[in-house]
Amino acid sequence: MRRLFTGIAVDAVEVPMLVERVDALRAGHGDLRWSERAGWHVTLQFYGMVDAAQETCLRQQLCGVDARCVEVALRGIGTFDRAGALWAGVELTAELKALERRVAAAGEACGFAREERPYRPHVTLARRRGRGGRWDFRKGWEIDMGTEFGVARVREFLLYESVAGPGGSRYEVVDRYMLRG
Repeated sequence: MRRLFTGIAVDAVEVPMLVERVDALRAGHGDLRWSERAGWHVTLQFYGMVDAAQETCLRQQLCGVDARCVEVALRGIGTFDRAGALWAGVELTAELKALERRVAAAGEACGFAREERPYRPHVTLARRRGRGGRWDFRKGWEIDMGTEFGVARVREFLLYESVAGPGGSRYEVVDRYMLRG
């Protein structure tokens, strides 16, 4: 069994303004567990623990996803307070929404339930350490929801395995699926 999800990799080289902002936020805030830039991604669908038969089905279905290349426009920094996560927002374009729907349909064909919450694309930048209490990141932080950090042109989506470790999860690419256009 493996913990799998699909996502879009965000290359930090394409969004240097976000890298600068994260570096500025990171300075002096060792109380957070910062995401590795090599692991920056936009999740499309989370599957959870997947057995070998489900993975085979999923990989076959994902091969059939027909979607256009997407531009991932990063804008603003926000938080999921209850989850203790700091994130960079991603504009929900028609192309990104279409890709998310097609990937979700591929998962449904293998028995994975579609997420009930509205799709809120983002890149997780940091998480709080520990699990205790409510966390309000905004106190003492200037978080600008309007700043545009750049656009990454994406030509593929990935099937990832999330591998838990003492410093947080690391993400290993299991398979790659090309987008057209």
